[in-house]
Amino acid sequence: TQHIAPRSYTRRGRYPVAVLPGQYTDSVPEYTSEKMYTLPLNTALVCSKAPVEKAPETVTSVPKNITVKCGQCSNDLGKSENVIKCNKCRYYYHTKCMSISKTMMKTVTRYAWDCSSCKTCSVCDSADGEESLMFCDICDRGYHTYCVNMSALPRGRWECRLCVMCACCNTNTPGDGNWRFQHNDHLKFLQTMCYPCSIYFDKGWFCPVCLKVFDYDAVDDPMVCCDFCDRWIHTGCDNIDDEHYTMLGESGSLYKCILCRGEKEEVYDKHHKKYKEGNKENQLVEKS
Repeated sequence: TQHIAPRSYTRRGRYPVAVLPGQYTDSVPEYTSEKMYTLPLNTALVCSKAPVEKAPETVTSVPKNITVKCGQCSNDLGKSENVIKCNKCRYYYHTKCMSISKTMMKTVTRYAWDCSSCKTCSVCDSADGEESLMFCDICDRGYHTYCVNMSALPRGRWECRLCVMCACCNTNTPGDGNWRFQHNDHLKFLQTMCYPCSIYFDKGWFCPVCLKVFDYDAVDDPMVCCDFCDRWIHTGCDNIDDEHYTMLGESGSLYKCILCRGEKEEVYDKHHKKYKEGNKENQLVEKS
């Protein structure tokens, strides 16, 4: 008996080119993520996915009904105090005893933190060469100077390759020079900048509110120059809407920035060009 396949089985399609053996483009099925996991098709065995391990986190609280002493100062740890637990020796410490600020805690709690006695280099994982071991001022990880191509311990602030980023352009590379760590007149750390952005900053080309630099030849965000301190402010940093911005562009309009109005505290004062009180401000008021 002659067996004849139905005509629908042998009908030629518009694209009679096989994608896979025995499978043509007119009948390509949709593959789910589970099926795609078995690629290449028809050759790979179905296997279970590797379990996703949760990154270890640092403990920042003392267990209830247990008296715990600080591994550094040996004083009792209060339930409401800021504490941190070493991942290796399992001792609890006051954050102030470990010189960990509130800003650093945001990063330190994301990984398995080690105390200064247990800390090793994040590159070579060795605790040798303690005299060359330095700590990142953001995450508190340890690094040997020679493991990060440094000849000596840095003076002042230092940030590791996992944390360092320019506050102005968000780059992870310093450019043609070294990273710049900007401080105010009271030696309070303000921000980290790459070398190209630091050039603009040294020229005074930055908004004194957010400290972001700008280029006079290519200003991306709208800015307004204060008539009392002669500094350029981002409209967003002073909550200036489009209508107010248009009004300030008209002749005869005076603008007094949020810093000169005393509504926000000065952050950086080395480039403060503000005129002495009663000098230019009074002259501008008289002219208006």
